[in-house]
Amino acid sequence: SDRGLGSLSVVETNPFKHLVHLSLKLVPGSDAEIRQYLSECLAESRRESAVSRQRFASIESNLSQRLSQTEQALKSRCSELESMRTNWSVEKGELVAKYAEELAAAKEEATKVRRELAEGHAVEKEKGNRLSGYNSRARGEKVCLAVVW
Repeated sequence: SDRGLGSLSVVETNPFKHLVHLSLKLVPGSDAEIRQYLSECLAESRRESAVSRQRFASIESNLSQRLSQTEQALKSRCSELESMRTNWSVEKGELVAKYAEELAAAKEEATKVRRELAEGHAVEKEKGNRLSGYNSRARGEKVCLAVVW
């Protein structure tokens, strides 16, 4: 009754024993049975392929949508950054101009104060010179007065 049956065995042989790792019994099949089996395998492969394609299409759509959203967010952030840079540049220019004006005004005021102090010093020096001239004449007159007396 084992006519037409085949067997395939993978056996490990060593000095102590023969160990069977894999044993397959092969039975003959009719042309119709083989076609039926292959047809079922092909149908199952097609179903798996369709499910995989559908899943990959869904993943691709999801990733494309996320990529689009991310690109839009990046574009928005880039324009926001550029706007901030422009505003910062304008503000910086305004502050530099303001502080340059204030510095120029402070320098001008310092120069004016220095000039006034120099003029005041010159006037005081002149007064000092006059006073010392008066003192010299007064001493000379005292001397003269002392001699005359």
